[in-house]
Amino acid sequence: MSKQKEKHLGHSDGLNKLEETILWCKELGIFELTVFALSKENLQRAPIEVNTLMNLCRDNFAKLAAPGGVFEKEKISIRILGDLSLLP
Repeated sequence: MSKQKEKHLGHSDGLNKLEETILWCKELGIFELTVFALSKENLQRAPIEVNTLMNLCRDNFAKLAAPGGVFEKEKISIRILGDLSLLP
């Protein structure tokens, strides 16, 4: 397996754990959660890796925010902090 593929799988695995983590926190009575998802340093990676990260984030958050997704089902609101103009 190539290093690029390994990185992709690691990023994907991490994003897939987000929904599980959100639900665990809610079960434990933790009602505020901060998730550090992306830093400006990530944007300095190889273009293919940046594109992979952006696509994974977009797809995962679209799934969570979709009608019937975990955000709606669990009545979860999100706030995004940072410079959104840096995102595609």
